[in-house]
Amino acid sequence: MHSTLNFMSRRLFFLQLLVILGLLLLILLDIQSQTLVIVLTAGLIGLWLVGAALEPFTLLLSALAMAGTASAFSALNINNIPFSANGLLVAALGAASGLAVAIHYRQQFRTGRQIRRWLLDSAPLVLFLAWAIARVPGAPSLPHAVSDILIWASVACVYTLARAYWIAEPQRIQAGEDAVIYTALLPLAVMVVDALLGKVFFNNTTTSLSLGIHTTLGVRLVPSLFGLLLAPMLVQLRVVRQRKTRYTWLLAGLAVILSVWVYFSLSRLVLTTTAGIVFPLALLWPRALWKAALAVTLGMATTIVVITSPLYPRPLFVSLDSNIVVDRDAMRDLSFGRTNVWEYLIRTALADNLVIGHGTGASRDYVKNAAPNWDNPHSDYIRIFFDLGLVGLVIFVCAWVYKILGLWRTWLRFAPQSPVARRNFIAVIGVGYILISFLTDNFLVYFFIMGPLSLLLALADAERIHVEMHPEAEVPDPALVEVQTEL
Repeated sequence: MHSTLNFMSRRLFFLQLLVILGLLLLILLDIQSQTLVIVLTAGLIGLWLVGAALEPFTLLLSALAMAGTASAFSALNINNIPFSANGLLVAALGAASGLAVAIHYRQQFRTGRQIRRWLLDSAPLVLFLAWAIARVPGAPSLPHAVSDILIWASVACVYTLARAYWIAEPQRIQAGEDAVIYTALLPLAVMVVDALLGKVFFNNTTTSLSLGIHTTLGVRLVPSLFGLLLAPMLVQLRVVRQRKTRYTWLLAGLAVILSVWVYFSLSRLVLTTTAGIVFPLALLWPRALWKAALAVTLGMATTIVVITSPLYPRPLFVSLDSNIVVDRDAMRDLSFGRTNVWEYLIRTALADNLVIGHGTGASRDYVKNAAPNWDNPHSDYIRIFFDLGLVGLVIFVCAWVYKILGLWRTWLRFAPQSPVARRNFIAVIGVGYILISFLTDNFLVYFFIMGPLSLLLALADAERIHVEMHPEAEVPDPALVEVQTEL
């Protein structure tokens, strides 16, 4: 039966991947065919529904495949409907994931203890979603509110399915972790296709935006995804570095490629959070909070020095001579105009609806008053504060702090290189990377970031639960078993 499921999983996911690649080719080749978009979109949703009934693991693999396309699908539209095919697919994947949970894993939500444990594990996703839903009635734009809700609900459903699946199938946790790593291959493949089509180039047209690598997948979005994927790669390399296999060389090669891509990206914060969080934590492996805080501080300080020095290959926004003075104009230039928008939204929030906010999605409407061409505030903390008020911000921050401390405590409970400790540590790095990146970007509504992060959380939570339920039968790490066998 197990081999049959494996065969079914591979075959069904292969069909899903073909349709995803078909949609991606429409974008890469600039094929403007609404009929093809509708047919492929409907076909993919149908395959997901089949996966929900027959093999839920394919939905998790499809979530990663979707993440590997970064923001490319945002260019797809059906009859110019504002809620694009990208949003429709994200919502459909979330709905299929919820259906899979209802069909296959109802037994994990039958008791109050099970539901309470799920709520605590998923608090940053589910509790925040609940408050956002409660604030929909006050939203100035219902389409914007519904769009945000559907994205967050989809992420919560994907996490719930992944957690339930790996609790029921702990032997496939390693396959899930490998799938997260292999996600990096898809954007790299798209870049190769873009290059063959002449669509990849370095921007050197202005002095303020030089050496940014441009591709269909996005300018800053690709290194953002790569920064997140560096966490499981680097930790895998540290743990299994004694294995002389193609898998190790693949990880090493991907880590180098992704690091170079992050370095040459336009996003300073991506570089800061990668070199300030991902590298220090993954490579130094600190098991005390003060050591981790020190490593992160030193990593960020070093990166900031690099960014403001000739070592960073682009002109500087601010020239620091004898006096270090950063005025409002300099800050506006340095932040691409973000500070003006943030000041306006904060002043508006403080003046009105401070406690409960202006309603879900409201910042997407108000931001146009300060920047007519923008549709997001480019700071998720300010977005939450403006839309959902102090209540929403407190729920959001407290839930994530609770989550990251829980992951850290689980890591400390077990041997550092045990599977449960290692995967909780990977989740810690991923969450830290994303929480810092929330400062100046819209990752909260980017499924290609939140989807993989939710799977990293699900891997960690499912393994912890399995070990708690069966302490005598902790799932062995295939990588470590092979190392021990070789030695």
